[in-house]
Amino acid sequence: MTQKTVQKHHKGKGQIPAAAVADSPVLKPLVTQMHFDLVVNEQGQAWVLHDKPLPSVLQWVEYDRQESTLTLILQGGKLQNIGMNVEKHIDEYLKDIEQICVAHMKAGTMADFGLVPLLVRDIVWH
Repeated sequence: MTQKTVQKHHKGKGQIPAAAVADSPVLKPLVTQMHFDLVVNEQGQAWVLHDKPLPSVLQWVEYDRQESTLTLILQGGKLQNIGMNVEKHIDEYLKDIEQICVAHMKAGTMADFGLVPLLVRDIVWH
């Protein structure tokens, strides 16, 4: 197996080994890894449907209302942002939801799913 490197973005010597990048707690955005849908309904239910397995066990999901971002928190403390902003009309539903269903879909059927906490960050700066 060959070891790839990435260029540093600050002063210093050498390269950052690919293994160090792989050990980063921040993973590439979900949108770059698979197809997914964020679905909400008026009954206060929400789902993230994805077509490939997640990199590890999902612990919870965080929704930042100010940034309009949704981030998956995985086992071992890894973070994976969905990679796109949550649309304004979906915010009205997500802001009050406490749990979200995350389902791995295969050929139109649910291969795996989990119901995890949805933590909503709503910081107001004055």
